[in-house]
Amino acid sequence: MGKILTELRRQHNLVVDVATAEAPPSAVGCHADILTMEPEIWANSQLITVPCRLHRWQRLLVRVLLPRLRRLPDWWFLFAWRWRQIPAQLKRSPDLIYSRSFPISSTLAAFHLARHYGVPWFLHLSDPWCESSISIERFFRSRWHKRIEARCLERAQRISFASVITLERYQQCYPHLKSRMVFDPNTYTSSQVNQQPWQPVHRFRLVHTGSFTLERSPDQLFEALSALPLDHPLLQDLTLIHAGPVDGHTRRLFSRAGSWLDDRGTVPTHEARELQVRADLLIAVDWQFGNSRDAQYLLSKLTDYMAIRRPVLAITDRDGASWQFVQANQLGMTVDHGDHAGIITALMDYWQAWRKQQHSRFELPMPCRSYCVDEVAKRIADSARKVQSGWPATRIL
Repeated sequence: MGKILTELRRQHNLVVDVATAEAPPSAVGCHADILTMEPEIWANSQLITVPCRLHRWQRLLVRVLLPRLRRLPDWWFLFAWRWRQIPAQLKRSPDLIYSRSFPISSTLAAFHLARHYGVPWFLHLSDPWCESSISIERFFRSRWHKRIEARCLERAQRISFASVITLERYQQCYPHLKSRMVFDPNTYTSSQVNQQPWQPVHRFRLVHTGSFTLERSPDQLFEALSALPLDHPLLQDLTLIHAGPVDGHTRRLFSRAGSWLDDRGTVPTHEARELQVRADLLIAVDWQFGNSRDAQYLLSKLTDYMAIRRPVLAITDRDGASWQFVQANQLGMTVDHGDHAGIITALMDYWQAWRKQQHSRFELPMPCRSYCVDEVAKRIADSARKVQSGWPATRIL
């Protein structure tokens, strides 16, 4: 989000105000970083933070006394219901509203703001709303959500999605809005593109950065590796480095892993990037759905991995969004969930290339420009020109 907003401000002479939820006390950096990393770019912009998080005891009380409220979006997170705090603090009226969900409360707040100011609205859904196939989001498929989703999509002038599969699915559900729907992928910046040549060391380094929580777990990878004999040459050379938060299930899985696991815990962004740059093979583990229609969630880390220019092994559903992304951009290999033999075959293939020091296997071409932030920001800015007069004085919220 910060990359796109900064590019809109820098390259397209827009004034961009940011309204967001107040970060929890435990968060480091977060939203304020957008306006402080390049203060000269954001000199005329305003940052509005809305306190909206329920305390743990309040959430517990809601679960017990008002369980039906859990059907509402972000019921523990009052951003959508406190949207009036934004115009109360905003010094100048916006010419256009731009929102990105998840969480869904961002979309609902933007809907109210667009009506309040009577201005165009660009709505971005990084994940599907009512078309979600994740079990933890089953409430989003209720009648109330479908009605509100339709109302929001009807109001928005531009509706963007982070994967082609999600775009096509929503075009089927709302054929009369097809002309408003576009593909806006997650992005990388030119400064993120890795220019360092691959340098093998004494260990074959697999790297995964990101979370292993809820329904995304490394079970398949660990089961495949655990099936190998302890004295297998691959395991003797292998180091699997993980950096990121994990849930209790994954923590127990880690405790049973062999000496090949190196769990770094949660690390700062710059350290995660350094781990990626020094990797021989980057690992991506997707949600498991069982069919490509439901596997429409494109892992955001794949765009980051693209800029690192190291090969990727993606464990994902066949022909889903992540599968298509890796194949289309020639980032590496894709293996279906549960295909333990396929996982081992892919690892053996890269391991043997590592032992032979085949540099061409570990130094990927420059990433596709259509995923660069300046290209995506340009498309958004061009769309803004079409719906908003008075360019380039447009002020975006």
